[in-house]
Amino acid sequence: MSTCLFVYGTLRKPFPAHSMIEEYFSFVCNAQIRGVLYDEGNFPAAVPTDAQLFIQGELYKLKNDDLFVDAFAKLDKYEETQSELFVRETTTVFADNNSIKAWIYWYGKSVENLDVIESGDVVEYYNNQKNKVK
Repeated sequence: MSTCLFVYGTLRKPFPAHSMIEEYFSFVCNAQIRGVLYDEGNFPAAVPTDAQLFIQGELYKLKNDDLFVDAFAKLDKYEETQSELFVRETTTVFADNNSIKAWIYWYGKSVENLDVIESGDVVEYYNNQKNKVK
């Protein structure tokens, strides 16, 4: 069972929800996964793909294996896994010329009418959106 977590959206630095994972996880490195990132309106939504499309994010490792149940119970609640808004699964994460299995929260609903975040990087995307508003 993996004790790593890949985050690509509101759990990343510099977003406020990032504080939720600091209690349980230590930052490992910046990383990427295969997937397509969408703008849901209130948050980014990632779906897996076999294509050579990548989502940028951060890789974290549990500070202590005994924290697994508490950490993921808290994250599952935040990600609304009960309503299947997001689905927690393991995926392959690419970092520093290596690959590792880590948990991720994939978007669980239809992405049919959502805009693609072409860069695959939500921090860059939101920064560009702010600059367009000014």
